[in-house]
Amino acid sequence: PRPGSVGTAGLVGAGSQTGEPVVASPDGAILRPRPRANVAREITDRAEADRLALIEAVRPAPTDLTGEAPGTILRPRPRPAELLAAARAAAAQEQIERVQRENNSTPPTPVVEDNVTERQQIALDQISLIGIFGTEDARRAMLRLPSGSFESVVRGTVVDGWRVLAIGRDNVRISRAGETLVLSRP
Repeated sequence: PRPGSVGTAGLVGAGSQTGEPVVASPDGAILRPRPRANVAREITDRAEADRLALIEAVRPAPTDLTGEAPGTILRPRPRPAELLAAARAAAAQEQIERVQRENNSTPPTPVVEDNVTERQQIALDQISLIGIFGTEDARRAMLRLPSGSFESVVRGTVVDGWRVLAIGRDNVRISRAGETLVLSRP
């Protein structure tokens, strides 16, 4: 607001209807108002200064928790090398325990358990027939090798030196160096 001691004397400028307001001081001197751009700049500068002062007043005092000099840029320490290995081992152990819990939660029925645990049904030191599957035109057989691995075969396949000659409904005929064997399911 204007001080009460300053009165307005009228308008000065082209046509005095569109001119600037003129203010006269008590001694009669005409005072020209400051340009509006300067006033706006002063208001925004004052507001920015007030905002920064408020931020500084609210900001907590810096505390030195690291023992470093103020203004020092802190860098994170590298992770220990064994941290990743320990995390992977813990995740693997958790997965193993989860699978064991799931497997132990539904015990096998006695019939299934008896069927899969029959003793001495196949000779482990030679090729054994595990099963036959597929259509009559495209039969396949699952063989267990002396090494313990399993192999799915068709007619003509050579496995462990033995050639599959024929796959029947209940047996497989194999041959090697003039020797012929007929493998039957147990």
